[in-house]
Parts: sequence; structure tokens; C-alpha cells
Amino acid sequence: MSKLVEIPIPAEFNCNENRFVHTLIERHQEFMRNQASQELNYDLFPSRTGENYNSNSYIAGLLNFGGIDLKSHLRSLANVQDPNYGDPGPNAWPGANKPVPNTHFE
Repeated sequence: MSKLVEIPIPAEFNCNENRFVHTLIERHQEFMRNQASQELNYDLFPSRTGENYNSNSYIAGLLNFGGIDLKSHLRSLANVQDPNYGDPGPNAWPGANKPVPNTHFE
């Protein structure tokens, strides 16, 4: 059986999951509106220092903007094992340690 990693809803949402999810949806919509003026370069395995990002970077940035520091949870996530895929190891989420900047969600 897989382990789950619980990531708490940030305090500013008063444990209201609906408010938190609604905020993430709004930030995603802002991200989509900003794409014409703030285009991001894609890389499957983005380097920490380059200007490229991937979908893990997007999720990390979205969650950061919502008040969750995904970097602080990466160690826990690396310990989650899926019986179908085995141990994912510490580099299972390339790009998650390089979030898309907050300006893309404003």
C-alpha cells in the first residue's frame, strides 16, 4: 500500500479546503492570461540555474503562491513508495525544486 503525504492547508484559509482550491483555480487562470506576456521556456529536466521550467515547476509555483512551500515537503514525497513503480528516489520530481516565479500567477 502507498503512503500518503499530507500537506496542510495554509492557515490563511482557516482550514477551508474549498477556499484554498478556489484560490488555486484563480491563480491558474491568471497564469493562463499572463502567458502571452510572460512566456516560459519548457525543459523536461530543467537545471536549477537556467530559465527553463516543467510541469512540476508549475505545480510548485502554484502551490507556493497558494502558501505551500513544496520544497519543504519534497523529502517526505521522496519517501512515498508506489507498489506499482517502486521507490521513486529523491529525484523523482525534476523541476519541483525550481518553482515558476510568483509573478506568473499575479
